[in-house]
Amino acid sequence: MRKRFNDDILTLILFALIIALNVYVYYLELKFNNLNFNINAYTAIHFGASYGHLDFNGQLYRLCTAMWVHLSLWHIISNMLALWLFVKLVSPIYYTYQILLIYLLSGFFGTLISAIANPSIVAAGASTAISGLVGAMIGMIALPSTRNFNKASIINYGLQMLILN
Repeated sequence: MRKRFNDDILTLILFALIIALNVYVYYLELKFNNLNFNINAYTAIHFGASYGHLDFNGQLYRLCTAMWVHLSLWHIISNMLALWLFVKLVSPIYYTYQILLIYLLSGFFGTLISAIANPSIVAAGASTAISGLVGAMIGMIALPSTRNFNKASIINYGLQMLILN
């Protein structure tokens, strides 16, 4: 089944809003942190970063909120740039709801695995969610229905974004 053009636009609008929400949360972190661009652990935890000892002691919501918290200006810029570019790569193939599900579930399960693996670290950022989109991009390359895409340029572009992120 071929995707409609309107769904691509909806995907880009939705993820522009998600990026705006991430930037707004970072702005709130900055205000709380006295405009220091490097967010300290206390501020990150206050805004919902994952910390295994809290996650598994009644604060499971952190497994969902950690992907909205960022620790530095470079952290949010690189995450949001990578998010936008990977969404643009996968949007011609996947429907909006599929991309959103991949993003949110990857963020949740990536944070969960991180908290299980090392409960003593503060984890924040959208990298786990973006990694899910990378997986979707790899799946896109492997699908026979995507033969008319220039897979070499998608791989090259994707590797550049991984290095950036």
